[in-house]
Amino acid sequence: MLKRTRKTLFYSLCAIFVILGIFLITSAQGLIFNWKEIRFVKTGGIYLRYLPSDAQVFINGKRVEQSPGILNRGIFVKNLTPGSYEVLIQGTNYSDWTKDILVESGFVSAKSDVRLWPAEIPTMKFGTTTDAMFVIADRNKMISIENQAVFMGGKKIRGVQLMFSDFDSELIATKERGGTVFLTGARDMGSSINLSELFNSLKSRQLSTLGNVPILAVTAHPWNSDRIIVATERAIYGVDIKKIQIEQFAYGTSSIKFLLKNGSEIIGISEDGDVIGTDVMLKKQFSFKISSSSLNIQNAVLSPSGKEIFIKDDAENLFVYAIENAELLELGGDVVSFAASPDGAKVAWLDKSGNVRAFYIEKDNGDLKLPKGTFTSVNIPKTFIGGGTEIFWAYGISSHIFFKTDGSIFVSEIDPRGNSNTRMLVSDTDSSSVFGGKIHFSKKQNDGTFTVYEIDIR
Repeated sequence: MLKRTRKTLFYSLCAIFVILGIFLITSAQGLIFNWKEIRFVKTGGIYLRYLPSDAQVFINGKRVEQSPGILNRGIFVKNLTPGSYEVLIQGTNYSDWTKDILVESGFVSAKSDVRLWPAEIPTMKFGTTTDAMFVIADRNKMISIENQAVFMGGKKIRGVQLMFSDFDSELIATKERGGTVFLTGARDMGSSINLSELFNSLKSRQLSTLGNVPILAVTAHPWNSDRIIVATERAIYGVDIKKIQIEQFAYGTSSIKFLLKNGSEIIGISEDGDVIGTDVMLKKQFSFKISSSSLNIQNAVLSPSGKEIFIKDDAENLFVYAIENAELLELGGDVVSFAASPDGAKVAWLDKSGNVRAFYIEKDNGDLKLPKGTFTSVNIPKTFIGGGTEIFWAYGISSHIFFKTDGSIFVSEIDPRGNSNTRMLVSDTDSSSVFGGKIHFSKKQNDGTFTVYEIDIR
């Protein structure tokens, strides 16, 4: 081999070594050469976690060959130049999921709560009723109001109006026309307790408080299935229906309109914002006023954490009251419907213009890492919003919000990043309710009866 040839070969190998070394070093540091800008740029990545895990992923039309591992149903696509990427996830017999995801230099953009919904939602027949209105009383029984009578599991029970039902205690409270309240067990429907009579008798004999007072609200005891929480106009009581005992938990001077419960706390709220309550576990009573000005509260909901009260007034304004800091914050006006998420991190509401917004009560620990106090918009197409729309959440699913409108039930992502992937789950319903991760809905049949169906959205 000639000396000149050896020299050329040596320098060529050196050049290849240098170029390969630069490539390996820049790749290890997440850098690639951008030929458009003629410079090295730091790359980013996309992390996707989705159900079903056997779905196919496409980025800018190119299929991603990766698949989720055994212990992790997500994939990580790395070395992407900064910019917007069109992500498509497809599953057999499922609706497509699409979103434009922005990749930033040196960062990973995550979407870890992707749910593909079946193209045809599996439904199961749950029961039959002669009235469209129903309530799921426990995991296997249904309460219906038919011809001004209350039926549970097809059997008639005392009362014409449903006041309360609870899965854990398996108790149902109903009210007759004269205002008398009865308790019926979900398992033993043959006998009912006259709660009004028992309550007033115990109040007179054990608390030395004479006179019969009507029961305004009933709810379950936080942990004891033998006890029931009763609210009258100005007081909250605990009644032990097994030991036949009564205890007064809280007393106020204003009329209680809402009885709320979270954990061991029981709260009564008047229309003008006076609050009385008790922590049943700590045996601690408390009272406070939500606002110095009259709110004229029309609806009140206690957050899942028990730290906030969401209030809608008669002017259709939505507020959140932070109990610990005694702060009242107005969230929005012209509110049609609102609901707090199961994880207690946010509240969402729908206004008359068809806009859906969310407010983060706590820091978002999901993909967006939004700070506490953030307002976001949910990009639901206006074509999905109709008359009488109501929004709600399903237990354990805080990444998606559900809404009912014009007999149809839809689901949408709570994600301000572009497409909300709104999907219709069911249509042409007469009424519906949600329990846990299941939605129940009724449809009228040709014979005039209503069949109740169940869909599992978990």
